[in-house]
Amino acid sequence: MIDGDVVIAPEVLRHAKRAVNVVKLIKSLYGLKNSSQAWFRTIKDFLVEKAGFVQSNEDQCLFSFDSEEGTILLGIHVDDMIVSGTPEVVQRFRTQLDEHFKKEKSKITYGDANDDDGVQFLGSVIKKEKNGTVTMSQTKRIKDICVRFKIDTRASPGLPYEPGKVSKWQEYGSTGMPHTEDEQKEVANLVKNNCIILK
Repeated sequence: MIDGDVVIAPEVLRHAKRAVNVVKLIKSLYGLKNSSQAWFRTIKDFLVEKAGFVQSNEDQCLFSFDSEEGTILLGIHVDDMIVSGTPEVVQRFRTQLDEHFKKEKSKITYGDANDDDGVQFLGSVIKKEKNGTVTMSQTKRIKDICVRFKIDTRASPGLPYEPGKVSKWQEYGSTGMPHTEDEQKEVANLVKNNCIILK
């Protein structure tokens, strides 16, 4: 539910047979200032009161469930949720979650770390490899940012580093620092010619 009254003037109702200037919202909508707070309260109430989870005292967004069949750890950030636990217990929880929110006329969408593409959570892709290793990467996020800012990732970088090539600063001995005045000028020129300096 919404904290306080929220009224809107929907465009579609201005042309209704009966004059309607405003409507009062009885449920929170995505995008309102307190939507994330209303959602957290809704999911927390479900988890604690109906699903038997315990909310962490140290981190209010972390919940745990323990039973003889297994354990679930669940983390929430705004409208993203990550669940880890014993497969059978997790599946039973998903069924319970679906049934509850179906009654609320809401739909929960899922991803699975076992999928070929993994699952996205907070801009990172979490993937469980076939050998059991769990990886976390931000490759997709980096690609999206490059597209957004029109950065051509196919061009070679204008940096002093090239894979497989000994860097200039590696030529300066074990410290990696230029010591002579000529070495210092050479590195300064490399930085000046290959970096963007913001002022």
